[in-house]
Amino acid sequence: MTSRGRSQQIAEDLGTTPRNIQRFLACYRAGGLRGLRIQWAPGRTPLIPEGLAPSILGWVQQGPRACGVKRANWTHEALADFLYRQMGIRARETALGDFCRRHGVRLYRPTYHFLRADASRQQQARLELSEKTPSASR
Repeated sequence: MTSRGRSQQIAEDLGTTPRNIQRFLACYRAGGLRGLRIQWAPGRTPLIPEGLAPSILGWVQQGPRACGVKRANWTHEALADFLYRQMGIRARETALGDFCRRHGVRLYRPTYHFLRADASRQQQARLELSEKTPSASR
């Protein structure tokens, strides 16, 4: 239909403009069906270079006390501040959160880590729960 000059009718049938039909056909002629694939822009480069990943992950594993920060555990904000002081890279806590998620890291939380592993505390919690929950025989 386009070779017969009916681009306007094709555009009306598809609910678009004749210019879009021309663009579509140009992409198809240039690359066939592969030419019609959507090509996304690469996006913004991350603020935190991947080359620093081992260093940052090491800080997280060591904990803030070993790095000289007077904190019990890391937060994304504290880690961003430490990154700025060590490397001069200013990043927001959301950027550090994205970085940690991308690398499969959840920041160290000692309070729940030790409570879960202590067998005597687990047994005590089971007893307390059994006392509070109604039994099936009542």
